[in-house]
Amino acid sequence: MSFSVFTRSSLATLTVLGVTLVPFSSSAVVIDFDDLTGEGIVFNRGFTYIEDGFVLNNLATSFEFASVHPGDDRYFGSVHFYNNAPDGITRLTQGGGAAFDINSISLNSLNGDYAVPVTFTGQKSGGGKAIQSFTTDALAGFETFFFGNDFDSVTEVTWVQADPFHYFDNIVINQAVSVPEPSTIFGFATVLGFGAVFKRGYSRRQKKAKCN
Repeated sequence: MSFSVFTRSSLATLTVLGVTLVPFSSSAVVIDFDDLTGEGIVFNRGFTYIEDGFVLNNLATSFEFASVHPGDDRYFGSVHFYNNAPDGITRLTQGGGAAFDINSISLNSLNGDYAVPVTFTGQKSGGGKAIQSFTTDALAGFETFFFGNDFDSVTEVTWVQADPFHYFDNIVINQAVSVPEPSTIFGFATVLGFGAVFKRGYSRRQKKAKCN
């Protein structure tokens, strides 16, 4: 291995180390269904919907998910989603089963202006459950409801399509932050330190050779 190659490798290690040590910030994902297009009013969407790495499953076996589009009087400026099965359970997970934080969801009464109660249950990554209920205000249009800290680090969130029915939009989620292990950081730091010392030693030998 030549010295020049080793130097480039050391700089590459510095880059990797820099990326490894930069503090990670959580990245917000919004499931907004805007990729669902169509000229009709309501479309059936099957029993599974995937967006931005997150999965919505309709656990019912009777009626599928459906989406509301322009032309329907229940449309409020963007595509909305609902479980079309009475008492059907909707489940939200992240692909691969990783934990996530659910921040908020927009809800509205599906058929008429009713006060609709919706209860969400979260499965905690460390065990246990989180439960929170919201009730719409019986006025036309969507409301945004915010989850408490109990819904941080959940592996799934479920809720039921109970009468009077609801539809939903704009699910805001923070993906779980992965932090490098101390042993990994130490390993990178050790390799980088060795590379830096080797480079300094090599530079000194170069300077000494030029002076002779």
